[in-house]
Amino acid sequence: MDTDLTSMTHDSRLFYSTLDRLGCQVRGKSCTCPSPEHDDSNPSAHIHDDDGHMRVFCEACHRQFDTIDLLAFADGTDQAEVIRNRGDLSRSNGEPLPNHSKRDKVAKNTATDEIWPTLEAVLESLRPDHVYRYWDDGRKSVKMAVMRYDAKGGRGKYFRQCSPTGTGWVLKAPPKPWPILNLPSVSKSDEVVIVEGEGGVAALHRAAVVATTSPCGAGKAINADWSGLAGKKVFIWPDNDDAGLKHGEQLVDILGKLSPAPRIYVVDPSTIAEDLPPKYDAADFVSQCEAAGMDQEEINANVWTILSQAKPRRRMHAGLVGIMERIKDIRAGDTVSLPWPGINKHINGLAPRSLTIVCGSPGASKSWGAIQCIRHWHHTGTRWAASLLEDTIAEQIERIAVQENAMQWMTNDEQLSLRSEEAINGMERISDLAHEAEEWIRTTDRKEPPTPESIYKWANEMGKKGVKALIIDPLTMVRSKLDPWRLAEEVCDKLLDVANEHKMRIILVTHPRDSGDMAKMQPTMNGIAGGKAYQRFAHNIFWLEYMEERTVNCVHPGDGVIEPMQLNRKMHVLKSRRGSGPAQFGMWFEKSDLTIRERGAVAREKI
Repeated sequence: MDTDLTSMTHDSRLFYSTLDRLGCQVRGKSCTCPSPEHDDSNPSAHIHDDDGHMRVFCEACHRQFDTIDLLAFADGTDQAEVIRNRGDLSRSNGEPLPNHSKRDKVAKNTATDEIWPTLEAVLESLRPDHVYRYWDDGRKSVKMAVMRYDAKGGRGKYFRQCSPTGTGWVLKAPPKPWPILNLPSVSKSDEVVIVEGEGGVAALHRAAVVATTSPCGAGKAINADWSGLAGKKVFIWPDNDDAGLKHGEQLVDILGKLSPAPRIYVVDPSTIAEDLPPKYDAADFVSQCEAAGMDQEEINANVWTILSQAKPRRRMHAGLVGIMERIKDIRAGDTVSLPWPGINKHINGLAPRSLTIVCGSPGASKSWGAIQCIRHWHHTGTRWAASLLEDTIAEQIERIAVQENAMQWMTNDEQLSLRSEEAINGMERISDLAHEAEEWIRTTDRKEPPTPESIYKWANEMGKKGVKALIIDPLTMVRSKLDPWRLAEEVCDKLLDVANEHKMRIILVTHPRDSGDMAKMQPTMNGIAGGKAYQRFAHNIFWLEYMEERTVNCVHPGDGVIEPMQLNRKMHVLKSRRGSGPAQFGMWFEKSDLTIRERGAVAREKI
């Protein structure tokens, strides 16, 4: 059996033909993800030949698939079923394979580049159990055909797609967007039911109900042309499983973008009956009615009883979606704070799906502030990650130890030698945090600075792991041929996509634009390298200003009393979309533990 499995997993022709069956876009060694759970419009997967073992690795969903996995997707079954149904692996007690299984093997393994003169020639050669023709609107030509094969003994099913070319028919899906099934009838009807799979369309046709579907099952609706449903009354009848329900939601979003928008109603499978089996669908419902001896009129009436209970749905406007999501986040307690209470209150915390910029001149202690944020998130139970690009992981953990243990002297080698035992004990006290830091802090080799692409990939991976707060310090270490403004625009745009997808808070640390003495730069948004891009994209913009020690009147964050405070830093809040506008906060960089401490909002300049 191991030999047979190897022949499957090492068959490159079968590997690529199955990718074609799934409608994957293959571009050299890149391709779209084959998983039905991943709606991948741009290739995010890579093809690997591991000593002949063909695999696909998706960078986005971080999953790996070989030929057996691909066949399971294509056949609508699982890996064990694929193995049982493949060639001589389907033997029972050593008996010879029946002709039905031989036909299945031919149908599955026929290459996608083989050309037949007509669709009828394909069907005669491969002999499917069912064929579903995807006609054009006028029923003049078939744009695509899906062949269904029922595995021997009712052990599942599998599909192959074929489409016309200029010279005949080939075993692959046509270019996207794909047609939808039953388009001639759909075009003439004011009411249409969308189901998952051609079998459901055929079943509803027997009940005199106009229905349609898109090719290749759940998760692939985005690849079809749904324009023929614009302005109609549309019922979505999803399968009773997570993939089917998600497919239904995807359809709601797609149909809501049509013009004129259709009136959309979604069937809730749980309203049909209690304890429905997984994957129960419209075809199962019609089959049950037929088994009960109902005629077409009775079945039609029962179908419309189900459809009458469907709930109306509208594609929500993007702005309203954002507000609703924010309300849900707040109700769920999805909040992330900064280690400075007054600043945190002023900006109303770090909101999900937000981008924050922190600028400051060299020596303003921005990187120590980043370490302080990491420690704060650790102690408040917030999942965090950081890309700290200027030093090694050992140096970053040492900084954490300095702040946690108030051991500033650890940065001095002479003192470290004299107090080595104390330093070791201090490191042991922060062992949990040190292990966490080693896992979630990303550093880089200065000889090979990160690229924008590597930053996006890492941020997306962190989002998939549940990270809620992420720091990149400093952005100026990212290698790019773009000028600072273009780099800032591209980075902000793409990182906001990541933040929106994973409900993250992303903090970018950067420097003032180079215009002579950066230490004397005025804290304004225009003074930030790439400032105009940040003004456009960022939710919060801070400028940490170094200043000589002086006394400044500040509003005490606890009781609101104004009193003189010794300051050596200022935090300028230049922008806050959810806050109370620009403000200045008096800060103190404490040398004993190298932390930045908040003194209060600046009430008045130096007295």
